[in-house]
Amino acid sequence: MRTPETCARYAERFRSLSRMAAREVMKDADAPITLEAIVRWLSDRRAMLRNASWRQYRCAIDHHCKTVLDLDEEVRKDLLKSLYGKSDPETIAARKGLPPATSSHVLKRLLDSDWEKLLACLRQGLAGNSVYDAPLLAYLEAGRASGLRPCEWARVRLVTFPGAAVSVLVVKNAKEDEVRAHGDFRRLVFAHETCGASLMAIRRWLAIVDSCLAGTVGSDRAAIWEKFYNALGDRLYYVSRRIWNRKRHPALYTTRHMFAAAAKAVFAPDEVAGLMGHKLDTTATQHYARPPRGNRRMPHVELPTAHPRDLRRVVHSLKFDPEALKCLLKSSSLER
Repeated sequence: MRTPETCARYAERFRSLSRMAAREVMKDADAPITLEAIVRWLSDRRAMLRNASWRQYRCAIDHHCKTVLDLDEEVRKDLLKSLYGKSDPETIAARKGLPPATSSHVLKRLLDSDWEKLLACLRQGLAGNSVYDAPLLAYLEAGRASGLRPCEWARVRLVTFPGAAVSVLVVKNAKEDEVRAHGDFRRLVFAHETCGASLMAIRRWLAIVDSCLAGTVGSDRAAIWEKFYNALGDRLYYVSRRIWNRKRHPALYTTRHMFAAAAKAVFAPDEVAGLMGHKLDTTATQHYARPPRGNRRMPHVELPTAHPRDLRRVVHSLKFDPEALKCLLKSSSLER
């Protein structure tokens, strides 16, 4: 189920696509253009678009067909079949030659020495003093301990029951549709005995979040929060550029990658998926940072555990097992 915000973004993206298609096809951005013409125009541009952009444009058209035109399922599939078919070899080769995307400049993990250097820079004001240094420092430590997406912090609560040995961070999944998330919420269980530092970091950051969003509701709350975490992202980019002269720099999302890498080093795939909010147990393996190899070390973090309810909702992907295949072939040959 898509959120109202996602639906609004898809609607706006479709309007932009319509204007771009009309500008190139009809020579007038405001000229009316049919959906079939937009689909043909987008299909012809496939070699010039990255995978992420292609998926976003395709979803915007699909969303328009479902919500505005209310097309029958078979009619919609027939109309959009050119957008869902496989790319030909020439298109694949052309897309590989595209220049690096913005995400390729984002550093997915920081090793121990770089992490300490970044925190020291924020604590000591080595990149100049800013009102965002203290909040950014708190965000980095809480994000590394929990793996939340930046936008998710506006909809979390830390639950501690009297006399209990654990605290539970209840998170509203940002991607809560039935395809990508294991449910509307996920629950991170922090044991008081082993996760004291992580809980302290999370409480410190949540106090800042509550102060930032005090008295806000609805769309105003979302807008204020987005403006605040974008300012933190800008500050992080500026500070990292002052520290390192290199192509790739950490972003706010880096802490989620670092959490995933730390979790993958000690937990099973389904446990990682439960902690990250993923529906499939292979998502973190395919899309998130890996633990470092050799002598390289990431900063130590006290990790929570996944709630049993979330674990039950994770889907185990079928993986190729050579031994299972050998047994299957052997048994089939014996039956013959």
